[in-house]
Amino acid sequence: NPTNARIFHERGVCFALLKEPEKALRDFQTAYQLDPENESTCEKLGNMQYLLKRYKEAIISYSRALAISPENNELYQARGDCRFKLDDLIGAAADYSRALELNPRAGQTFYRRGVVKVQMGERESGCQD
Repeated sequence: NPTNARIFHERGVCFALLKEPEKALRDFQTAYQLDPENESTCEKLGNMQYLLKRYKEAIISYSRALAISPENNELYQARGDCRFKLDDLIGAAADYSRALELNPRAGQTFYRRGVVKVQMGERESGCQD
């Protein structure tokens, strides 16, 4: 059924598992067009864009997912990773900090924020993270 977003979403998941990000991306884009309110589709679309080094597009997808699910710390971390790749250190630090507010046990996020802080010249604060 060409109007069933779930079918495209699930096939996109299969392509992602098969390590075919271009095909997965196409299916997630179609699923998003059919159901733009699906947070999981927005997140997976962002994940494929990230894998394909389309960081600006991934930021948009993660931001859409956050508009639907603003308490998802993993989305803030993922968007922070994109911002870091684009050398937006202030944006990355803000996203990592928000992720840590939502989940203060996320060790990997502390590490990433620390790296960003050190690169911003905040060595002492970065080393504490």
